[in-house]
Amino acid sequence: DNRKPWVPPAEVIAPPVAETPASRVLAAKTELKAQLAEAKSAAGTTISEVLSSSSAATPSGLCFSDDSCYDVFSPLVEEVLAVDYDFPASSKHPAEASLDQVGAAFVGVDVEVPFVRVDVRRNIAGKAWPRAKNGDAAAEVEKTLTCALGAAIPGEYFPVAGSTSFSEKAGGMTADDANKIRKATHSVAGDLLMSEADPKDGRGVYLTHAGDYAAWINHEDHLRLFAQATKGGVGATVLKLLATLQKLKAAAQLTFSEGDRLGALTADPAQAGTALTFALELQCPLVLKNEKLLAAMATSYRVKFDSVVSLVMTYSAPCGQSAIGATRHVLRAIKQLQSLERRLARGGSIFELEDGLGDRPLEGLLDPLACPEKLPDLSNHHSDVAEALRGNPQLYDQLRSARTASGATLARCIKPGLDSEGHAHLPVAGIVAADESCFTVFAPLFDVIINKRLQHPPDAKHETDIAPEKIAVEPFDLDGKYVKEVTYRTGRNLRGLPLASALDVLQRREVERVLVKSLLTVVGDGGGDYYPLRDSSSYAPKPEGMTQEEEEKLAKSGALFLEPDSKVALAAGLGRHWPDARGVFVSATNTWHAWVNEEDHLRIMVKQPGNAFKAAFERLAELLQALEGHVKEADCEFMHNDHLGYLATDVSNLGTGLRVTATLALKHLAADDLEAICQSHELVFSRAGEETVVRNRRVIGKSEVVIVNSMVKGVAEIVKRERECAEAA
Repeated sequence: DNRKPWVPPAEVIAPPVAETPASRVLAAKTELKAQLAEAKSAAGTTISEVLSSSSAATPSGLCFSDDSCYDVFSPLVEEVLAVDYDFPASSKHPAEASLDQVGAAFVGVDVEVPFVRVDVRRNIAGKAWPRAKNGDAAAEVEKTLTCALGAAIPGEYFPVAGSTSFSEKAGGMTADDANKIRKATHSVAGDLLMSEADPKDGRGVYLTHAGDYAAWINHEDHLRLFAQATKGGVGATVLKLLATLQKLKAAAQLTFSEGDRLGALTADPAQAGTALTFALELQCPLVLKNEKLLAAMATSYRVKFDSVVSLVMTYSAPCGQSAIGATRHVLRAIKQLQSLERRLARGGSIFELEDGLGDRPLEGLLDPLACPEKLPDLSNHHSDVAEALRGNPQLYDQLRSARTASGATLARCIKPGLDSEGHAHLPVAGIVAADESCFTVFAPLFDVIINKRLQHPPDAKHETDIAPEKIAVEPFDLDGKYVKEVTYRTGRNLRGLPLASALDVLQRREVERVLVKSLLTVVGDGGGDYYPLRDSSSYAPKPEGMTQEEEEKLAKSGALFLEPDSKVALAAGLGRHWPDARGVFVSATNTWHAWVNEEDHLRIMVKQPGNAFKAAFERLAELLQALEGHVKEADCEFMHNDHLGYLATDVSNLGTGLRVTATLALKHLAADDLEAICQSHELVFSRAGEETVVRNRRVIGKSEVVIVNSMVKGVAEIVKRERECAEAA
């Protein structure tokens, strides 16, 4: 075997680096070092010793000597965790689940990989940690843990060479012992032979007879317990590891160092919490060759990659992530890599490398996380939002620092209209809502645009009425000579989650889960099916998304939606993490379909041939009412208020969000006559050859029933005039 062992990044012993998260915080806040200059932990460790302890070997640049360091150096710890690890002082690590809950979490979703190694770190409460270099304490910990390990997972202990603290092997392990450890633990993720750094006493490697477990004693932490398997399930290995840790704890009646806010306390605060680390081998040869793709994946999933003859991925669970959450995160990364490998093999699109379609937002005038202090030059921009801000720049100053409860910024809302200059003759709104509260937090700007675009002032009310019995039945074109098809389209969004422009991966998957379950319940067995977009890995019954044949069939029927390609849509964030958790639900009768996680959480399209305005509306109303009920059973509801009706990502779809379309065959009616009829009924039209498409203009301020009845009367008048023109000809 000519492969070189690879050592996980957290364990690489390298020369100290100039910059770490801790050093960056201290450079930015010089008062912190002065504030902590005289501080000492219970073990007598100072701030200089905490910082000088082989910073390159710890992700945060800190290495603590006992659990009191978390209190003594708290100002520094809190800054490091908040700035570099997205764990602010207000956050709290979740309570760990039971073993039964952990096992149940991975049923049907676990992934087997060629090699998996998972480890967990723990420190015994009340004992000095290895960094303290307390020989007596280290020897006591060594004795306690070797006895506990022997009782829980029988094996053999090998103190490091030169150690004199373990009487059964005075002088430590031999060269043969070292080779035994290397052979038993060798993998593409490296072996588990501990480095022989000083001090040597109290340190060593425990190895089970089967080689499926190993443990480091008194490395950075008192215990680092490893479970590994060849061709093993990731979730199964985590469960096995946690069960053994629990067994070991009970065998010696151990109490581990823990904090209410941070969970398990470790020598490096960056590894506190669950204190789990994953190292996996994956067979993805095409992904392995694509450095740009690996870099994008590393950034998106916060993992590290290395390679020898196969791909090795490592991940350390951060504070705030439970064992279940960390494992699910790793499983998602694995499935994404496997999906990428399949796409590369068939020459498919790699959205992860494209700004606006992968994890990165579209590069443009605005960063979605924060507005610049000064309003950018909008003199060449053509959108409602650009016009509003040019006309009243004070709005920008008033709102640029505001945030909604979920963290949405003004920048995220107005990015579409500022990143794209637009077209003078076809201006767009240029503003999207990131969550429900955007309409109140940023109301001074949204109100201006909604009133201009939809003629719906801030004090207006919106009426909702989806009663099909109120739809007028006009006795015209009963043979379908003129009205070829009627289509209804409307959208809905789940309250309590961001809108499509701001969903993260997990939130988008939650939208998919709730809506697909509700849709399946509405139609019953055999009434329809859900087809996730090709290469979406979020839907367990179809983990690779729809097939090529299904994709072609949906495209032919007009039910398929594709990735956004306009700058406005990409800047709005509508393509992020494409195609994950997006799909099409199709009824068995092909009379309606629904889009999940396109521009809104849900879009429903109902179509029916001929003059079927009432029949199609009855179907739509029945679907919406049934969905409303099933969504409530999932403790959700659709976003709605008295002022704006049903809320949507795009302000153009507020209110009813209803688009009624009639496809007509008109040969004789003049464009001027058609325009006059449409205006009188608040309709618009477009023509392509002999086909004319008529749509409603208004979506808010009038109810669904009023809009549909206006459409029915307008189309009836159009058909009447067409007949008169045909007879005159």
